[in-house]
Amino acid sequence: MRGELLPVRHLPSGFSLVELLISMVVLTSIIFLGSYAYAVFIAKWDGQLGKFDQKVEQSRNLILLHRVLQGITPYVVENDNGDPMLAFDGRSSTITTVTSAPLFSDGLATVMLLVEHGESATRLEYFENPGAGYSETQLKAGDQWRYHKLLLAVDSPLIFSFFAWPSLEQKVLYQEGLSISGQHVVPGWYKAYNAKTTQMLPLAISLSLGEEGMLLVDLADKAEQKLAPYHDNYQ
Repeated sequence: MRGELLPVRHLPSGFSLVELLISMVVLTSIIFLGSYAYAVFIAKWDGQLGKFDQKVEQSRNLILLHRVLQGITPYVVENDNGDPMLAFDGRSSTITTVTSAPLFSDGLATVMLLVEHGESATRLEYFENPGAGYSETQLKAGDQWRYHKLLLAVDSPLIFSFFAWPSLEQKVLYQEGLSISGQHVVPGWYKAYNAKTTQMLPLAISLSLGEEGMLLVDLADKAEQKLAPYHDNYQ
């Protein structure tokens, strides 16, 4: 019949249940992959940032160590027999001496640098006592130290060595053009150097840092200084 309206068929709209489930799975996968990538990035960033902070702290402490060693002073103390001796005892793993540039005190201070080998790292410990009037026995007493600081903690070995004359007598002979058994003695590197026997400070001190390099401190000007002004009892 003309003029009669035909019914309009409505197509279904929206998503089916299957389409919705597939979309949720895809979206969940994208969120998971994004979260995992972000977590990996943050972990690596924190690791690199931690290493950077560690390097900065290590560089700062190396500067402090250089300042302490550069301030080493030819100070005279008494040995166990009451005789005068220079306050410097250096070995491959420890140095005990007097410095004018301590980390905690003002003026002169007695300090000890001690290398300790641990299971996970090699540590360089710093100990300090204000003042310099300590006997040889007091210098060896570990419980006498007032201040302490961890300077380094590294994976590589830490080794001190000393560039010095073998003794004051041999230096004088060299300067006078004389020799011992026909051989001229010159300064060299030593694994241990005790001013108690040599009567001199070393000309230089090095600290081997393994793969990290080496710290070298020049003490030639200190080794040439006169001793008398540093201890009233022996002026």
